[in-house]
Amino acid sequence: MKRLNGSVVVGFVAAFNLTKIEIEIGFLILNGYSNARVSDELFISEATVKKHLSHLYEKTNSTGRKEFKTNICNFLSQKNNP
Repeated sequence: MKRLNGSVVVGFVAAFNLTKIEIEIGFLILNGYSNARVSDELFISEATVKKHLSHLYEKTNSTGRKEFKTNICNFLSQKNNP
């Protein structure tokens, strides 16, 4: 994976108005974590993970995990390669 410019990541967070927990969960999802593993990693319930994921998907115009990954990768590659 190509290394990202710090300002691109900040721009991504600002563009989608993500909370700290949404950023953490999004990062873990992008790294292949299951909801159960995210729950264990962040010491929150799976129901809470699902709730944050629904907010994350809504903010990034994604219908699910696969589309979220695609949308984020597309956004980051466009911003990293103007």
